[in-house]
Amino acid sequence: MPAEGVLPIAIGEATKLVNILIHEKKVYNFTVQFGYKTATGDAVGEIINKTNYLPTVEQCDNVCKNFLGKIKQTPSKFSAIKINGKRAYKLAREKKEFEMPSRVIEIYQLECLEVNKNIHTATYRVECSKGTYVRTLAEAMAESMGTLCFVKKLQRESVGKFSINNALKIEDFNISITKDNLKENLLDIQFVLEVFLYFEVSESQAKIIKNGATYFSNDLLDCEFCWLKHKGALIAIGSVSNKFFKPSRVFNIL
Repeated sequence: MPAEGVLPIAIGEATKLVNILIHEKKVYNFTVQFGYKTATGDAVGEIINKTNYLPTVEQCDNVCKNFLGKIKQTPSKFSAIKINGKRAYKLAREKKEFEMPSRVIEIYQLECLEVNKNIHTATYRVECSKGTYVRTLAEAMAESMGTLCFVKKLQRESVGKFSINNALKIEDFNISITKDNLKENLLDIQFVLEVFLYFEVSESQAKIIKNGATYFSNDLLDCEFCWLKHKGALIAIGSVSNKFFKPSRVFNIL
């Protein structure tokens, strides 16, 4: 059961902003099936454990508050994390013995949207940090309620500013992709940067920065991340320290 939903795609100069997207908050909508545990944590995996205990509606709702904030999580062995250069799920399918490293992730919001007592499912919505494995989160939630579960359905609703509400479906794309019809569906590269501090620079300053040089100005404010533009065009992203802008990426847009 692969996750479905929002998948930001970057092309050209926009690929230089992928690292920003990786660190954005993500929102998932997921439905769990109680009473069973599978090897993969989803509906595809083999059932490896069962229980007759099913949580109450009140438990399904109250469990959410116990997982808010920073928590330690050990991802499934059937995840895409690399272990000594090889994907964990490949090692798991080969029945190799290995340990999964734990990580600290953050749950910003978690709510129960619906409980279906007839088919023993519950649907949740979670806003979480980079590196969160929803299948692992769901299993931990079930365990804390004294039961078992696997993720029956998983949909990524948003990645940062990218939302499923304004996303294009794969079938919306013309089978024959041309430069013109592709451009019609592209967001401006600055869409990702709108929430960050920016400074305007002159043409001569832009040329200096494009050569990778640091840039000094009394108008700059110290920050870990900001971007520069000239006449509406993105010049560079980077950081400012003691009035010096140090570029981490420059853009060939002018």
